[in-house]
Amino acid sequence: MGEKEKLRLWVAALLIVTSVYLPSYQMDAYGVSARLGLFFAGLTVAVLLIVFSQSGRIFFNFARESGIELRKVVWPSKEETLKLTGVVFLLVSVITMFLWLVEFLLSSLLNTLAGA
Repeated sequence: MGEKEKLRLWVAALLIVTSVYLPSYQMDAYGVSARLGLFFAGLTVAVLLIVFSQSGRIFFNFARESGIELRKVVWPSKEETLKLTGVVFLLVSVITMFLWLVEFLLSSLLNTLAGA
């Protein structure tokens, strides 16, 4: 993406933010419907800006390719998932008990040394 397009995107983003969000603070008299209308109008402009920019095309191409790759993933069966979840819980429990034991022993040692 060229510097010129980056500058245009930053200026457009700044204009969207200032034209949508700043007036919404001044629109207390108009109510929620006017504020929501202004918000969705700004959101529409932002989406159109993304869709028609080179950055947006690159992003949508990446998202499409990611979806294609996601369909190629071989997911584990329910049984494999349950077994692996059990292994994770078991390992977490063992490590937790080990760390508790180390902390207990070191705490006891420090209390013994501080009391002596």
